[in-house]
Amino acid sequence: MDAAEIEARWPGWTVPAHYRGLYEPDAGYLYSERCVAAYRRVALAAGAELLTDTAVLGIEAKRGLTVKTSRGEFAAGKIVVSAGAWFKSLEPSVKLPVRALRKVVGWFEADERLFRAGAMPGFTFGGPSGGYYGFPSIGGAGVKIGRHDGGRPWQPGERFEPFGAYPEDEADLRAALREFLPGAEGRLIHGAACKYELSPDDQFIVDAHPEFPGVLLAGGFSGHGFKFASAIGEALAEWTESGIPPARPSAVLAFPLLVGNRSFNPIRRSFTHEQP
Repeated sequence: MDAAEIEARWPGWTVPAHYRGLYEPDAGYLYSERCVAAYRRVALAAGAELLTDTAVLGIEAKRGLTVKTSRGEFAAGKIVVSAGAWFKSLEPSVKLPVRALRKVVGWFEADERLFRAGAMPGFTFGGPSGGYYGFPSIGGAGVKIGRHDGGRPWQPGERFEPFGAYPEDEADLRAALREFLPGAEGRLIHGAACKYELSPDDQFIVDAHPEFPGVLLAGGFSGHGFKFASAIGEALAEWTESGIPPARPSAVLAFPLLVGNRSFNPIRRSFTHEQP
Protein backbone atom coordinates (compact mmCIF):
# COMPACT_ATOMS: atom_id res chain seq x y z
CA MET A 1 0.00 0.00 0.00
CA ASP A 2 1.26 3.51 -0.75
CA ALA A 3 1.02 6.42 1.67
CA ALA A 4 -2.29 7.69 0.29
CA GLU A 5 -3.89 4.24 0.61
CA ILE A 6 -2.68 3.88 4.18
CA GLU A 7 -4.03 7.29 5.21
CA ALA A 8 -7.35 6.68 3.47
CA ARG A 9 -7.89 3.32 5.18
CA TRP A 10 -6.66 4.45 8.62
CA PRO A 11 -7.16 8.23 8.95
CA GLY A 12 -5.10 8.31 12.14
CA TRP A 13 -1.90 7.86 10.16
CA THR A 14 0.28 10.60 8.70
CA VAL A 15 2.71 8.89 6.33
CA PRO A 16 5.53 10.43 4.25
CA ALA A 17 4.63 10.33 0.56
CA HIS A 18 7.51 8.01 -0.39
CA TYR A 19 6.62 5.37 2.23
CA ARG A 20 5.10 2.01 1.43
CA GLY A 21 3.22 -0.26 3.84
CA LEU A 22 2.23 -3.90 4.16
CA TYR A 23 -1.06 -4.94 5.76
CA GLU A 24 -1.44 -8.45 7.18
CA PRO A 25 -5.13 -9.07 8.00
CA ASP A 26 -4.41 -12.34 9.80
CA ALA A 27 -1.91 -10.80 12.23
CA GLY A 28 -2.78 -10.04 15.84
CA TYR A 29 -1.36 -9.68 19.31
CA LEU A 30 -0.87 -11.82 22.39
CA TYR A 31 -2.00 -11.10 25.92
CA SER A 32 1.39 -11.99 27.37
CA GLU A 33 0.36 -12.28 31.03
CA ARG A 34 -2.42 -14.70 30.09
CA CYS A 35 0.02 -16.70 27.98
CA VAL A 36 2.50 -17.00 30.87
CA ALA A 37 -0.29 -17.99 33.26
CA ALA A 38 -1.39 -20.69 30.80
CA TYR A 39 2.18 -22.01 30.48
CA ARG A 40 2.42 -22.17 34.27
CA ARG A 41 -0.84 -24.08 34.61
CA VAL A 42 0.18 -26.63 31.97
CA ALA A 43 3.65 -27.06 33.50
CA LEU A 44 2.28 -27.59 37.01
CA ALA A 45 -0.29 -30.06 35.71
CA ALA A 46 2.54 -32.01 34.08
CA GLY A 47 4.41 -32.22 37.38
CA ALA A 48 6.84 -29.34 37.08
CA GLU A 49 8.09 -27.48 40.15
CA LEU A 50 8.43 -23.73 39.59
CA LEU A 51 11.05 -22.00 41.74
CA THR A 52 10.23 -18.32 41.35
CA ASP A 53 12.52 -15.63 42.79
CA THR A 54 15.40 -18.11 42.71
CA ALA A 55 18.70 -16.82 41.37
CA VAL A 56 20.81 -19.17 39.26
CA LEU A 57 24.43 -18.67 40.30
CA GLY A 58 26.18 -20.97 37.85
CA ILE A 59 26.33 -24.31 36.08
CA GLU A 60 28.96 -27.04 36.56
CA ALA A 61 29.60 -30.10 34.42
CA LYS A 62 32.16 -32.09 36.40
CA ARG A 63 30.37 -35.30 37.44
CA GLY A 64 27.10 -34.77 35.68
CA LEU A 65 25.32 -31.44 35.51
CA THR A 66 24.79 -29.25 38.55
CA VAL A 67 22.87 -25.98 38.71
CA LYS A 68 23.82 -23.77 41.65
CA THR A 69 21.04 -21.51 42.88
CA SER A 70 20.13 -19.30 45.81
CA ARG A 71 18.04 -22.24 47.08
CA GLY A 72 20.75 -24.85 46.85
CA GLU A 73 22.11 -27.14 44.15
CA PHE A 74 20.17 -29.25 41.65
CA ALA A 75 21.52 -32.18 39.66
CA ALA A 76 20.19 -33.12 36.23
CA GLY A 77 21.02 -35.23 33.23
CA LYS A 78 20.03 -32.47 30.82
CA ILE A 79 19.46 -28.73 31.16
CA VAL A 80 17.87 -26.03 29.02
CA VAL A 81 19.20 -22.55 29.77
CA SER A 82 17.13 -19.59 28.64
CA ALA A 83 18.30 -16.74 30.85
CA GLY A 84 17.16 -13.75 28.81
CA ALA A 85 18.83 -10.51 29.88
CA TRP A 86 20.62 -12.36 32.70
CA PHE A 87 22.98 -14.47 30.55
CA LYS A 88 25.92 -12.29 31.62
CA SER A 89 25.44 -13.44 35.22
CA LEU A 90 26.13 -17.06 34.20
CA GLU A 91 29.62 -16.43 32.82
CA PRO A 92 32.02 -18.16 32.51
CA SER A 93 30.02 -21.41 32.51
CA VAL A 94 27.68 -20.02 29.86
CA LYS A 95 28.87 -17.31 27.50
CA LEU A 96 26.67 -15.92 24.74
CA PRO A 97 26.99 -12.66 22.79
CA VAL A 98 23.72 -11.42 24.29
CA ARG A 99 23.52 -7.73 25.12
CA ALA A 100 20.98 -6.58 27.71
CA LEU A 101 19.25 -3.24 27.14
CA ARG A 102 16.76 -1.19 29.11
CA LYS A 103 13.80 -0.36 26.87
CA VAL A 104 10.61 1.57 27.48
CA VAL A 105 7.01 1.49 26.28
CA GLY A 106 4.19 3.93 26.83
CA TRP A 107 0.39 4.06 26.60
CA PHE A 108 -1.00 7.38 25.34
CA GLU A 109 -4.48 8.82 25.32
CA ALA A 110 -5.83 8.79 21.78
CA ASP A 111 -8.90 9.49 19.69
CA GLU A 112 -10.79 6.25 20.28
CA ARG A 113 -12.74 6.65 17.05
CA LEU A 114 -9.51 6.29 15.08
CA PHE A 115 -7.29 4.22 17.33
CA ARG A 116 -9.47 1.70 19.14
CA ALA A 117 -8.91 -2.00 18.56
CA GLY A 118 -10.88 -2.93 15.46
CA ALA A 119 -10.41 0.45 13.85
CA MET A 120 -6.59 0.40 13.99
CA PRO A 121 -4.34 -2.67 13.64
CA GLY A 122 -1.09 -3.31 15.42
CA PHE A 123 1.76 -1.53 13.68
CA THR A 124 5.46 -1.15 13.13
CA PHE A 125 7.23 1.63 11.27
CA GLY A 126 10.66 3.11 10.89
CA GLY A 127 12.58 6.05 9.55
CA PRO A 128 15.51 8.33 10.32
CA SER A 129 14.17 8.88 13.85
CA GLY A 130 14.19 5.17 14.71
CA GLY A 131 12.14 2.00 14.53
CA TYR A 132 8.87 1.73 16.46
CA TYR A 133 6.08 -0.75 17.08
CA GLY A 134 2.74 -0.57 18.83
CA PHE A 135 -0.85 -1.61 19.33
CA PRO A 136 -4.25 0.05 19.13
CA SER A 137 -6.15 1.20 22.21
CA ILE A 138 -7.52 -2.02 23.69
CA GLY A 139 -10.45 -1.41 25.99
CA GLY A 140 -9.61 2.26 26.29
CA ALA A 141 -6.10 1.59 27.62
CA GLY A 142 -4.52 3.99 25.11
CA VAL A 143 -2.24 3.45 22.15
CA LYS A 144 0.83 1.47 23.16
CA ILE A 145 4.13 2.34 21.49
CA GLY A 146 7.72 1.24 21.99
CA ARG A 147 11.03 1.79 20.25
CA HIS A 148 12.83 -1.24 18.84
CA ASP A 149 16.24 0.38 18.36
CA GLY A 150 18.14 2.48 20.89
CA GLY A 151 17.92 1.75 24.61
CA ARG A 152 20.39 1.96 27.47
CA PRO A 153 22.84 -0.82 28.37
CA TRP A 154 22.05 -2.74 31.54
CA GLN A 155 23.87 -5.47 33.43
CA PRO A 156 22.55 -7.95 36.02
CA GLY A 157 23.05 -6.49 39.47
CA GLU A 158 22.74 -2.89 38.31
CA ARG A 159 19.83 -0.72 39.37
CA PHE A 160 17.02 -0.89 36.82
CA GLU A 161 15.61 2.59 36.39
CA PRO A 162 11.82 2.98 36.07
CA PHE A 163 10.06 4.69 33.17
CA GLY A 164 10.65 8.43 33.25
CA ALA A 165 14.14 8.26 34.71
CA TYR A 166 15.52 9.71 31.47
CA PRO A 167 14.06 12.53 29.35
CA GLU A 168 14.09 10.42 26.19
CA ASP A 169 11.81 7.79 27.76
CA GLU A 170 8.70 9.78 26.94
CA ALA A 171 10.21 12.25 24.47
CA ASP A 172 11.22 9.63 21.88
CA LEU A 173 7.81 7.99 21.94
CA ARG A 174 6.03 11.33 21.67
CA ALA A 175 8.19 12.41 18.75
CA ALA A 176 7.28 9.25 16.83
CA LEU A 177 3.57 9.69 17.56
CA ARG A 178 3.69 13.35 16.58
CA GLU A 179 5.23 12.44 13.22
CA PHE A 180 3.17 9.37 12.30
CA LEU A 181 0.13 9.15 14.63
CA PRO A 182 -0.61 12.70 15.78
CA GLY A 183 -4.08 11.82 17.03
CA ALA A 184 -2.49 9.45 19.56
CA GLU A 185 -0.11 11.96 21.12
CA GLY A 186 -2.33 12.64 24.09
CA ARG A 187 -1.75 12.36 27.82
CA LEU A 188 0.67 9.68 28.94
CA ILE A 189 -1.56 7.14 30.68
CA HIS A 190 1.14 4.71 31.72
CA GLY A 191 4.79 4.00 31.04
CA ALA A 192 6.92 0.93 31.73
CA ALA A 193 10.55 -0.12 31.42
CA CYS A 194 11.53 -3.61 30.28
CA LYS A 195 14.60 -5.55 29.18
CA TYR A 196 15.73 -6.62 25.72
CA GLU A 197 18.27 -9.38 25.13
CA LEU A 198 19.86 -8.59 21.78
CA SER A 199 21.98 -10.92 19.69
CA PRO A 200 24.53 -9.29 17.35
CA ASP A 201 22.28 -9.73 14.29
CA ASP A 202 18.83 -9.91 15.97
CA GLN A 203 18.61 -13.63 15.10
CA PHE A 204 17.73 -16.18 17.76
CA ILE A 205 20.52 -18.30 19.26
CA VAL A 206 19.32 -21.86 19.88
CA ASP A 207 22.09 -24.44 20.14
CA ALA A 208 23.91 -27.02 22.24
CA HIS A 209 26.56 -25.84 24.67
CA PRO A 210 29.96 -26.33 22.99
CA GLU A 211 31.58 -27.86 26.11
CA PHE A 212 28.84 -29.25 28.37
CA PRO A 213 27.04 -32.27 26.87
CA GLY A 214 23.36 -32.24 27.71
CA VAL A 215 23.07 -28.46 28.00
CA LEU A 216 20.95 -26.56 25.47
CA LEU A 217 21.03 -22.77 25.20
CA ALA A 218 18.29 -20.45 23.97
CA GLY A 219 18.71 -16.69 23.95
CA GLY A 220 19.15 -13.51 21.99
CA PHE A 221 15.45 -13.25 21.22
CA SER A 222 15.89 -9.55 20.46
CA GLY A 223 12.49 -8.18 21.36
CA HIS A 224 10.42 -10.48 19.14
CA GLY A 225 10.94 -13.89 20.72
CA PHE A 226 7.89 -14.15 22.96
CA LYS A 227 5.49 -14.83 20.11
CA PHE A 228 7.59 -17.86 19.20
CA ALA A 229 7.84 -19.26 22.74
CA SER A 230 5.55 -22.22 22.06
CA ALA A 231 7.46 -23.32 18.95
CA ILE A 232 10.88 -22.78 20.53
CA GLY A 233 9.84 -24.59 23.70
CA GLU A 234 8.49 -27.55 21.74
CA ALA A 235 11.69 -27.77 19.71
CA LEU A 236 13.86 -27.68 22.83
CA ALA A 237 11.74 -30.35 24.50
CA GLU A 238 12.03 -32.65 21.47
CA TRP A 239 15.78 -32.00 21.25
CA THR A 240 16.20 -32.73 24.98
CA GLU A 241 14.32 -36.02 24.74
CA SER A 242 15.76 -37.28 21.46
CA GLY A 243 19.22 -35.75 21.49
CA ILE A 244 18.69 -34.79 17.85
CA PRO A 245 18.46 -31.08 16.89
CA PRO A 246 15.32 -30.33 14.87
CA ALA A 247 15.79 -28.98 11.36
CA ARG A 248 13.54 -26.05 12.29
CA PRO A 249 11.12 -25.66 15.21
CA SER A 250 8.21 -24.59 13.05
CA ALA A 251 7.50 -23.95 9.41
CA VAL A 252 5.51 -20.86 10.37
CA LEU A 253 8.40 -18.98 11.98
CA ALA A 254 8.74 -15.75 10.07
CA PHE A 255 12.05 -14.50 11.44
CA PRO A 256 15.53 -15.91 10.71
CA LEU A 257 16.42 -18.60 13.20
CA LEU A 258 19.62 -20.44 13.98
CA VAL A 259 18.97 -23.96 15.24
CA GLY A 260 21.87 -26.27 15.94
CA ASN A 261 23.54 -25.35 12.67
CA ARG A 262 27.14 -26.48 12.95
CA SER A 263 28.06 -25.23 9.47
CA PHE A 264 26.83 -21.64 10.03
CA ASN A 265 29.85 -19.82 11.40
CA PRO A 266 28.19 -16.88 13.20
CA ILE A 267 26.43 -19.10 15.71
CA ARG A 268 29.56 -21.10 16.44
CA ARG A 269 31.58 -17.93 16.92
CA SER A 270 28.99 -16.85 19.46
CA PHE A 271 30.53 -19.30 21.94
CA THR A 272 34.18 -18.47 21.39
CA HIS A 273 34.43 -14.73 20.73
CA GLU A 274 33.93 -11.78 23.03
CA GLN A 275 30.67 -9.92 22.84
CA PRO A 276 30.96 -7.11 20.25
